Amino acid sequence: GYLWDSIEHQQTGAANHAISVIGTVRDRYTLEVIGFFINDTGRGRPEDQKRLISISKFKQIYEVPGSAVIATDNPIH
Repeated sequence: GYLWDSIEHQQTGAANHAISVIGTVRDRYTLEVIGFFINDTGRGRPEDQKRLISISKFKQIYEVPGSAVIATDNPIH
């Protein structure tokens, strides 16, 4: 719900679908990460297949109590 700016979908943070981070956006001069490209299948909208979200929005959805994260540092070749 936080990802979609939809109050009716904001719940307890229990996993109900997944997103994939498919890229980063960095500041041109400092190289600081300022956003992420994500693939979000939750709404079934084509525009959510490559959606840019800010780092502040990502932190907001990441910090929902009870949420789950699965991360890897093993790239697929």
